Amino acid sequence: PLLRQTPGARVVNLLTGNHRMVNRRVLDDYTSETQYRGMDAYGRTKLYNLMMLYRLAERHPEVSFFAADPGPNDTDMLRK
Repeated sequence: PLLRQTPGARVVNLLTGNHRMVNRRVLDDYTSETQYRGMDAYGRTKLYNLMMLYRLAERHPEVSFFAADPGPNDTDMLRK
């Protein structure tokens, strides 16, 4: 309630382009029951975050919602 009552309120969700990698097979297996693949799960969570952001924007037009991709980062995440 406080966010909706604040003039100029906004929500920023940081995403990656990995949500574009998700295919229908992965969406149908949203709990990874048949096979777990880390990058599929990662892309799926990013897609679900984006979908949630769209839904919130529909329900709360008094708040501004943004999705941003910060670009690549030099981390060890994929090297391990």
